[in-house]
Parts: sequence; structure tokens; C-alpha cells
Amino acid sequence: MTRMAATRDGYGAALMELAGDDKVVVLEADLGKSTKSQLFRKAHPDRTISCGIGEQNMLLTAAGLASTGAAFAVACAFAAEAWSFAAFAAAFASACAAEA
Repeated sequence: MTRMAATRDGYGAALMELAGDDKVVVLEADLGKSTKSQLFRKAHPDRTISCGIGEQNMLLTAAGLASTGAAFAVACAFAAEAWSFAAFAAAFASACAAEA
């Protein structure tokens, strides 16, 4: 039988499962306690970036990290308008790559 659990509990548990990969970096938007990403932060403070309440900037940071190939960025964003920034960052990166 499946146990019912809050989505945030699953998110925190999934981050801990991914923690074995040194390329995983968690970005938080002042919601570490709510999203349970604090579990990852306590275990791996060197791979956690607190972006404050700037979800849009957090997603651009995630796009930048991902574009370097150096890290896989996991973002916990809840602001719907932040996703338009992610689309913009992806389109901008593609345009710059095409120009190079």
C-alpha cells in the first residue's frame, strides 16, 4: 500500500537521494524549511545556494549553472512568472551559441 505524504516531503527525500552526485547543486528561495531542501543544505552546504526571495534570478542562476555543464541545478521556485525568465534564459543561451 502506498503511503500518503506531502509533496514537499517527497521533494526533500528526492534531493537526498540525488545528493550522491557531486554535480547536483540546490538553489533555494528562502523556502528551505517549507520545501525540505534544508535537509540537503545541512548535509551539503557547499552545494546549496540561497537566492533569497528572487525566484526569477534563481532560475537564471540555475540556467547559468546548467549551461556550463559543471553542475545540475535544482531550483525550488513557486512563482509562476519566474518560469518566463527560465524560457528567456534558455532562448538567450541558444541565440548566443548560434552566434558563436
